[in-house]
This record gives sequence, structure tokens and C-alpha cells, in this order.
Amino acid sequence: MRASGVRNPEAFIAYQKSIEFNNAALELGGAELVAGLLVTNKFLERAIELEPDFSWAHFDHADYYLHFVMHAALQDDLADGAIDEALELAEKDLRNAVRTAKREGDRLGATLELALVSGQWQRLPELLAAVYESSDCAYVGFWGAVATSLDPPDDEVAARALLDEIIGEYGDDVMPVMRFAMLGDRERANQRAAVWDARPLGILNLLITTGACSCGAPFDLEATPNFARLIEEAELPWPPPRPIEWPLKDW
Repeated sequence: MRASGVRNPEAFIAYQKSIEFNNAALELGGAELVAGLLVTNKFLERAIELEPDFSWAHFDHADYYLHFVMHAALQDDLADGAIDEALELAEKDLRNAVRTAKREGDRLGATLELALVSGQWQRLPELLAAVYESSDCAYVGFWGAVATSLDPPDDEVAARALLDEIIGEYGDDVMPVMRFAMLGDRERANQRAAVWDARPLGILNLLITTGACSCGAPFDLEATPNFARLIEEAELPWPPPRPIEWPLKDW
């Protein structure tokens, strides 16, 4: 409670309850995960009502909207208005998290998450370095996908454990591109990656898929111009390491 900077015990209790529901939602994956996070947000909204400058609650409140958009990006029937609104609300939450942060590490973590979801990837190397040097960042959001995707575990055992963890959280949502890559079907992997690349926050799905596959490049950057532009702007290494050698993947 002291680290959060919150003085209202009732607000912190509401936040703790949100963590319980968040953890339960993360065990569901896919659409059920999104629905579970919506329930989580009810407790976060109560915490923010009682403590408007509760940075941790603002940061976590964005998670529902981000998962909503990412899940929608994987579907064929997109409600564009709802997606645009969700993106605006997510960025609003993250700006509030930055504004109300009591510790420099928390401010950096929220700023990094905001840069990632708003497409300002040129700031990622600087912000990542600053966050890693900080000892007081409570936030591990989607920005963690940058590290795990482009710098996966060194050995295959750890990489497969990461794969299980990601699939456990996201279900089969992240599987199409990776499945085609594992089967050595480069053309279809690129086709599906191109679909994601054209959709809101599809770039995050591509990052997560890259980390889950741990196989270097599961798709070609030429197939994903938006993702490729952000990788280039951020000067991030590509292709990433490949601790897992899938037998049928020959690139």
C-alpha cells in the first residue's frame, strides 16, 4: 500500500480484489479472458472513485481495453467504432497512470506501455533501458512482449515453457501464424500475419506470436509493413534468436 502511494484503505482493498479477478481471468484465455477483465474493471473503477490519483489502478484498467482490441483484431467481424473507442479509453487510462505515478519507475513503465500501444516505438529502446535500470516499477504490461519476443529464452526447454505460458493466457488466438510457421508453410504464415498487421493492435499479436514461436522470424517483415516500420523505427533486432528448431520450418 505504501509503494502505491494510496492512503485510502478501502480503495486499496478494491484494488486487491481486482487482482484476484484478474488472475482468474488470465487462466481463461481468449474471449473468456476479455469478459473476465471486464469484471475486474468494476473493482478498479471503485478504487479510482475512492482514490482518483491511484496510478496502479489506472494502468490495470487499460488492460481490458487492450485485450478487447487485440482479441477483435483476430476476428473476421470487426466493430470499428467499438475498437476505436476502446483504444482511446486505453490510452486515456495509460496517460492517467503516467500523470498520477508516485514513483519514477511506475511513470516509466506506464510511459513505455503507452508508447507501445500508440505506435511510438522509436522510444522503446530508451524507455526499456530506463525501466530495466529502475528498481521501483510495479508495471509489467504488454511491453514485456518486446523483451520476450525479440530476446527469447536461451534454451529450448525454457522457450517451450514460455510457449505454454503464452498459449495458456491467449488460447488458440495466437496460434494461426505460429502453426503455419511450425508446419513450414511460409506463404500462409505471411498471409495471416498480413491480416493481423492491418488491424488495430495487430502488431501486439505479432509480437506475442513471435515470442511464443521462439523460432526466429515466424513470418517475413515484407508481409507486415506496419510491424516492419515500427521495428525499424525502434531499431529492434530482427530476426530474433531461435531457441526452438521446428523441424519443418526451413527459414
